[in-house]
Amino acid sequence: MKKLLHYLIAAACLMVSWQAFAYTGTCTASTGTYAYNFSPSFTSTQNYVGYTTAWQSQQASGSYTIQGGCDGASILYSGRPTSTMTLGSSDSDGTTWYNLADNSYLQVATQICVYSRLSGLTSYYNVPFTDISNNCNYKCSVAPAASGSKVNLRLKIKKKFVGASFIVNEPIAYLYANQGATGLAFGTPIVSINLNATMTVPQSRTINAGQIIDFDFGTLSAQSFARAGAGQKPSSAQTLSKTVNISCNNIAAQSTMTLRIQANTLSGNAIVSNNSDVGFVLADSSGNALTPNNANSVIPFTLDDNDAASVGLEAWPVSITGTQPAAGQATALGYLRVDFK
Repeated sequence: MKKLLHYLIAAACLMVSWQAFAYTGTCTASTGTYAYNFSPSFTSTQNYVGYTTAWQSQQASGSYTIQGGCDGASILYSGRPTSTMTLGSSDSDGTTWYNLADNSYLQVATQICVYSRLSGLTSYYNVPFTDISNNCNYKCSVAPAASGSKVNLRLKIKKKFVGASFIVNEPIAYLYANQGATGLAFGTPIVSINLNATMTVPQSRTINAGQIIDFDFGTLSAQSFARAGAGQKPSSAQTLSKTVNISCNNIAAQSTMTLRIQANTLSGNAIVSNNSDVGFVLADSSGNALTPNNANSVIPFTLDDNDAASVGLEAWPVSITGTQPAAGQATALGYLRVDFK
């Protein structure tokens, strides 16, 4: 009886001794952090708020094993967004959207697979998740790890792109592995999900629906140009006013733009007509003359919420030389140009 009791005590002591030396801490991958690189692109037809891509999937092309002191005991996996990401919103299916650092146009969601010995399957978990066990408990093979071998990524446009936007190799999510206890600090990630995204949107601006803006001053006395003097408006000429509608595509609402005039033959502020003694001046709605071909002589305006604006223009004829022009029609052509301010 005494001998049997001695053996039982010895066995109990051996069991306690084994648990005392079980590993508790972070795990690493044999290959270092395994990187998945996603490089999606967008077309202009997808450039609207709320557009969401389908899940894009990648699977590890190589293999890695879990190391760093971790053994065949159950491993706890945690998928976390990188520290530069900020929480955006969550969908009813558990998808969690994050805002990208230094990018006001996109949100991103990720999923990472974790293997479970109990089901024999790998299942996708929406990032973030914490301490999902593979339930191995020394009953899994030491073959290449299945957890983290497949990842999904999804993107959503939260603000229309303007021009070109690029995301270059930005880490967006990590997979960590721990062993021995829940709630441990995260060490070196075993998986990294990186994003390279390109969005280039053709921009366009239409003035007056693409139609010619015509100022017709009717019939004027040739003598009145001579009496007016060089650079002056004849007394018989009217100042005509027009409102020009400007519409833009793929340019952010409330953007500040400018309108200016370009022409080939000039004399001061005037565009010289096919009759060299006659010219025309274009001005803003307050009568401030624009200087053609001068990038600083502009009419500023702001796009409304429909990416459109209306700009008032005035125009009048002037004498270029102060001499009486030859009789006949006088025509001049200028080009209106819209730029970002």
